Amino acid sequence: MNPGLLENNYILLRDFLDKGLVNDLYHFFVSDEGKKTGRYIDEPDRCGPTYNWYCPPQAQELLCYLTKDVVDICGAPLFPTYSYVRNYLKDSHLVKHTDKPPCEVSMTIHLGSDVEWEFGILDPEGKEHITVLKPGDAIMYYGCIAPHRRVGLYKGDQFVQTFLHWVRSRGPLSTRIFDMKNDEPPKGWKTSLISEYKELLAKQR
Repeated sequence: MNPGLLENNYILLRDFLDKGLVNDLYHFFVSDEGKKTGRYIDEPDRCGPTYNWYCPPQAQELLCYLTKDVVDICGAPLFPTYSYVRNYLKDSHLVKHTDKPPCEVSMTIHLGSDVEWEFGILDPEGKEHITVLKPGDAIMYYGCIAPHRRVGLYKGDQFVQTFLHWVRSRGPLSTRIFDMKNDEPPKGWKTSLISEYKELLAKQR
């Protein structure tokens, strides 16, 4: 697997998506038409007021289209699982968390906003790294084991991210291909993943 991903839990990818495509996607998901296809949620304990789309066609297209590129960057064969889009509204937040099993290798791509908002993620040593994503920038990260968050409350009105998720096709979470199975992996699966990643990194050094 990619040494940078193993060492840091994430890789920052600037200008990952074409700006024209990003702009079109952003304007759809902030439009009245786009919001009608999503679901408004206000979860005070998780992320506050947001619009959400599970596997919308536009993001599913990206998930499939980008899989080869993501495999090349990650350095491991992957199965796509699912996509998600979220439009964070004023006073949204995102608490520090890790994700569910189908999110072993994840990517968050910034589609656009009216105000910048910092993203924080912890490396294997527990140190937090803070960055700001521009439209088209992406971060690939270990969604299941790397705690990540947004810093503070969102001060603007619209902040749109798409999330794309994969699992290693020969890894312990491979049954989650296309998010078809909701069975929980064996107890201690996160600890096992962390140990496996450390062993892989040690072999590459």
